[in-house]
Amino acid sequence: MTLIRFSRGVGRLPTSLAVIVLASVACHRGADSRGQQTHFDVYSCRAEAEAIRVMRPAACDPVAKLKEFRSKNVVNFDRSVSAMAKPGQIVIAPKEFSEVVACGKATVPGLIDLLDDRDAHLADASRLALEEITNKQFNSPRIGSVQPAPQSPNVLADRYKEWWTVNKARTEIEWLTADILTRNSRSTIAVRRLGYLGDRSAIPVLRGLLEDRSLSGEAAIALARLKDIHAVPVLIDQFLKSDSQPLRKEGVCQLYLLTGSTLGYDPGDTGEARQRTVLQWRAWYKEREASER
Repeated sequence: MTLIRFSRGVGRLPTSLAVIVLASVACHRGADSRGQQTHFDVYSCRAEAEAIRVMRPAACDPVAKLKEFRSKNVVNFDRSVSAMAKPGQIVIAPKEFSEVVACGKATVPGLIDLLDDRDAHLADASRLALEEITNKQFNSPRIGSVQPAPQSPNVLADRYKEWWTVNKARTEIEWLTADILTRNSRSTIAVRRLGYLGDRSAIPVLRGLLEDRSLSGEAAIALARLKDIHAVPVLIDQFLKSDSQPLRKEGVCQLYLLTGSTLGYDPGDTGEARQRTVLQWRAWYKEREASER
């Protein structure tokens, strides 16, 4: 499932990287995969895992996916995100859009060709998909706004064609790594996408970001999605120990997706109770790290 969440002052988040929101999910007392009793409902964590799985197709037929992308569903989707949206409003992207983004590099030439399509909504949806896949946004921001000013379809297509000529021989991992190392405005999104791509060759780059306070949290989440336990210390220090309950929930979800356990950590618990389980997580990591040496 791919969602767009609108927020005050920002038009829309990258769709495949948007926060997964589940409405009316009741918390219940249950057990994680190790039988550890917990008040925290891990259902939303499992939902995120399923969303990530969908974003990592084992195989992709770009011709077929682009044919599906031209569907009425994608046009209607762009109409909905182009309309005025209230803060907090959620728009669900159709699978035809999500699957083209998941297909990645192979769909880039076809999406570039669609940028000057006669249907303006299809052209705009193609731009959104290209921004996600390439991590490049070739529109210039409007003065006093975080939103990019629209360029003519021909100019935008030419810019993507120029970029593609230079970068088509490189991998998506190389595209994103370059954005991270140059510390540009898309670096944070690049780190997130490395986690979603599921390519473990990105692990050395991500581990190198764990000491960088500006990107360490995103790097830890990406490493957790790649099943690398080096994410654990940052997930503990920046998430489980946070004063923010949403951050604590994010941290325990990532630990659950990485290890299959919460060790009984509940982001809504008292500080004292959380501290006890934080110590359990530190002990778990120390033992696991020692066993892998």
